[in-house]
Amino acid sequence: MHFDELLNIVGEFGRFQKIRLFLICLFGAVCAFHAMNMVFVGAKPEYKCSVSNFNLSDSVYGNITEKEIRTFLLEQGSCEIYSSDDTIKLLSSGNYTLDQIRSNNISISTEKCDNWIYSREVYGPTIVTQFDLICDNDWLRSTSKTLYFFGRLLGAVIFGQLSDIFGRKPMLFVNLFLLLVAGCVASASPSFFVFIPFYILQGASQTGLFLVAYTMGTELVGPSYRLHAGFLVQSAYSVGFMTLSIVAYLIRDWRYIELAITLPVILFIPYY
Repeated sequence: MHFDELLNIVGEFGRFQKIRLFLICLFGAVCAFHAMNMVFVGAKPEYKCSVSNFNLSDSVYGNITEKEIRTFLLEQGSCEIYSSDDTIKLLSSGNYTLDQIRSNNISISTEKCDNWIYSREVYGPTIVTQFDLICDNDWLRSTSKTLYFFGRLLGAVIFGQLSDIFGRKPMLFVNLFLLLVAGCVASASPSFFVFIPFYILQGASQTGLFLVAYTMGTELVGPSYRLHAGFLVQSAYSVGFMTLSIVAYLIRDWRYIELAITLPVILFIPYY
């Protein structure tokens, strides 16, 4: 007898199936946390170069303040500054003021920034501020997103096949374990190049977990209810998106965001 025929006999959407479907929907919410966490974990705030202090005690500077010199040096942009040595030499000569340097287009060499000040008005610490993924390293930030979706591709291909071979339940808990490990290690990463392999693993395990959970959620109900079951699992995914924004609003540090969306995986252990 086909399994669908058996469901038609014992019931397509009974009390037991409703409870299991609700529990499986919780997987969808957790998966959504990891699907969109880079929006907050990898957010790029406003930033500017950090300029060293100056000694303005010499009378040749006239009424020029340290703040005015800092402002001038930063006019080149956020990734380069005007050479402080060249600027000080011009001012020390007594032949130029800052306004004259600007108006006469005096040539001043530039220097690459090696230290930045990040705005904390909107975001707290992120991987961008932690690992300086700006200017020459800005490509690493965008590449991390690409690699994450590459991980999702691997997860869809690999864990989908493995769940058919070894069963849904074993692969469900394999993905839970991998997601727990990847999220915890990523949150403690000392560098970007330690973070990224585990971020890829997050993508793979998150996708594998959702695919297996979605399949389990739709397989356990009768054919006439599978569309509704799939809709409910996807709705839980949407709820996870909305909940993530609340979590990120309350927890501003990217490391703690990673832990906050990863540790709830432990609550699924009793499902075994």
